[in-house]
Amino acid sequence: MKGGALKTYYLDTSALLKGFFQERETQAYKQFLDDCVSRGDELVISRLTFTEFYCVLKRRLRPEDSWDKAARDTLANFVVCPVAESDYLQAAHSEWRLRGAEALHLAAAVRLNCDAMLVFDQELAVAAQVAGLEVPQF
Repeated sequence: MKGGALKTYYLDTSALLKGFFQERETQAYKQFLDDCVSRGDELVISRLTFTEFYCVLKRRLRPEDSWDKAARDTLANFVVCPVAESDYLQAAHSEWRLRGAEALHLAAAVRLNCDAMLVFDQELAVAAQVAGLEVPQF
C-alpha cells in the first residue's frame, strides 16, 4: 500500500483481460506485470473483476477451448478482495461520471489505498488519476 517502496496495483476487468487475450499492448503489459511480481508488488482485483473476467471468458471462448486452467493460472498472482458496501455508496454518490462497474472498481481501488490502477478504459483512467492513483500507460 502507499508509502513503501513496493506498490499495490488494482486491476479492473479490462486490464485482467488484456493479459489473457493477445492484443496490441499485451506483450508490454505482460512484461510490466512480470516485473511487478518479481519486485514483490501487490496485484489486487476485486470479486467484481473476478466475476466479470469469468463471464467474458464464457462468452468469448468455447468450452472445448480448455480455458479454465489458463484462467486459474492468470489469477494465481492476484489478491482477490471483496467489494465493500462502502464501495457501492462511494460509486453511487461520487462525482465520477462513470458506468456502474467502473465506478465500483475505482471505489474499491481507493478504499484499498492502492498506489496505482491498471486500466484500459480511458474514462476510468482519467477518473483514477483525478482520484490520486497512478495509471501506467502501455
